[in-house]
Amino acid sequence: MWLKTLRSFRKTFSLDYRSLAVFRIGLAGILFIDLLRRLGDLSAFYTDGGLLSRADVVDLFFIPGGWSLHLISGDASIQLLLFILQLLAALFLLIGYHTRWVTFLSWALLLSLQNRAPVILTGGDEVLRHLLFWSMFLPLSQMFSVDAALNKNPSTLPSSKVFSGGTVALTLQVICLYVFSALLKTGAEWHAENSAVYYALRIHTITTPLAPLFMNLTSQFPQLTSVVYYLELIGPLFLLSPWKNDDCRWGVIFLLALLNLCFGAAFYLGLFPWINLVTLLALIPSSMWEEKKKSLFASKPSFSLYYDGECRVCKKGVYLLREFLILPHVKLQPAQDSPIYNPLMKTHHSWIVQPAQGDMMLKADALTFCLQQSPWLFFMAPVLQWQRTLANALYEKVANHRPQLFQLSQWLCWRSISSQNKPLLNIAMSLIAIVLAGYMVFMNLLSLQVMRGESPSLSLPLQWVTTAFGLGQSWSMFAPYPMKETQEAGLFLMKDGQIQAQEALHYHGQERWTKWMVFITFPEIKPGLVRQYARYLCREKLKEKNSPEFNQLRLYFLKKSTPPPNSHGEAFQRVFIWEESCLLKESQSGVFR
Repeated sequence: MWLKTLRSFRKTFSLDYRSLAVFRIGLAGILFIDLLRRLGDLSAFYTDGGLLSRADVVDLFFIPGGWSLHLISGDASIQLLLFILQLLAALFLLIGYHTRWVTFLSWALLLSLQNRAPVILTGGDEVLRHLLFWSMFLPLSQMFSVDAALNKNPSTLPSSKVFSGGTVALTLQVICLYVFSALLKTGAEWHAENSAVYYALRIHTITTPLAPLFMNLTSQFPQLTSVVYYLELIGPLFLLSPWKNDDCRWGVIFLLALLNLCFGAAFYLGLFPWINLVTLLALIPSSMWEEKKKSLFASKPSFSLYYDGECRVCKKGVYLLREFLILPHVKLQPAQDSPIYNPLMKTHHSWIVQPAQGDMMLKADALTFCLQQSPWLFFMAPVLQWQRTLANALYEKVANHRPQLFQLSQWLCWRSISSQNKPLLNIAMSLIAIVLAGYMVFMNLLSLQVMRGESPSLSLPLQWVTTAFGLGQSWSMFAPYPMKETQEAGLFLMKDGQIQAQEALHYHGQERWTKWMVFITFPEIKPGLVRQYARYLCREKLKEKNSPEFNQLRLYFLKKSTPPPNSHGEAFQRVFIWEESCLLKESQSGVFR
């Protein structure tokens, strides 16, 4: 009985190596896009001359265990260097080179970056940080990676699946993300009234141009509210089903993917929906890969690729080619081992592709054949065929510069990545992941107490662990109910007390700016931060060529109360927040209203 239960547990929490590899690629791509989007706001949010100085961050937001490398300097050039380092780490994670180390570096730099400006964090930022954390405990480099291609001791994996503390932690994180998001939705709008979808679609600051299409489903809002709630609450639990687990996983993947696509279509949530879609890639069952393997490679002819074994860059190149074109059926051999192909290689100065049946191919023709056999880059083969002369010329140019390419490729090293060679390390990592996964569940339970208005206290050591590793959990989007009040910001440009122009501050699609605008409307916010924002607006408006002449700026918020369902009209209230003298001298003070 116990043995059967353990087998069922192992099967439920096992993940496929290929699914994890695709998850790694998607995760690195999301991280790369996230960093590029942040670069546009580098000066505003990550320098002392922007909206949040380092002193403000430490004074207002830091708690025991908090840390950030980005606080070492408030200069834009230093911040840019840290961004470049993080982008390089994301690139290495994408191609799977020194994967575990760059995963750790990516997580550490992301946590550091988020701690530099915690007030603008979104739900997507939280999910991305946790995914990178659990990825450190996962074998992400066994497939489709530079590490796999340049593995000195390649060994056949005992199974296409892996079971470890990391796979348990990642699966539990996905479940907690949705289940506790539902449990935190305690408002009557999600239950007795079933009006949550209605109120969410009326939050104009985060709704997309497609939101009105959803508003046409007014009569279905109560049903849609129940569907969203119970899909989050019950859907992910089917991942734990011991009965037909693969079918249950496909059902969960499909429904959660549909839910996130709807979120992305209706609301400006940044990368949040797309991060959740990437997470679902790790859950793809092995059955899909096995079926694809049979259908894609059953009709593919086996062939041999002969390369110059005395050329170290050539050997790296063909092994990388086999890995990233996904050609498991190709046999790589040094031409020097063959009395037939060695003279041909030297005569034509080319690698040689020899199908099991058919004529051999050289130079660009050989690459074209390899592309034709690739299950995902096959569409590039006709391009090479069309430009065959140019492709051969490029091949010869590359072949004539092999010494230079060798120098450039020295950073690509052969190394062993076999996880089976370090059993004690694997056991230790699994145990650590299991313990931290239990703590993660505990933090989610704690968030329910916070939502109920309680103030649970953590011991100082646990506070340090939670903050230092970024393990805090609270999935409170639209919880306990969606906002019933929309705040749209605007400003008056004035000269000598007379209004010269009025502008709305639209941050649609810029979720971090939206978070900032919500933050500075809090009653307890320090006037100093509002003054910094007003001065920032002054500087930006003075740079604009078409801006009218002005020497004062008045910042206000237009508050709109959402009427109940089946009611009409919105209550408008203009609240003036700050008035700033926009002179060149920074000593001028504003007036807090």
